[in-house]
Amino acid sequence: MVKHFAGVSSPEQGLNTLRTTYDGIPAVSHHHTLTDILGEEWGYHYVVMTDAGGSDRVCSYFKL
Repeated sequence: MVKHFAGVSSPEQGLNTLRTTYDGIPAVSHHHTLTDILGEEWGYHYVVMTDAGGSDRVCSYFKL
């Protein structure tokens, strides 16, 4: 378990991305944060989701 989330002791863990950007990239699609830091550095390999249509807004903005 990632030490930053030790208070969540259930095996059904999940995180929610914020409706914000980092270096101009929406948090819901920021590869460095979601993969490099969360997955590789922190060892978190569970569910990461978005709320409030975050992924839809990214697709609409980039016309995907």
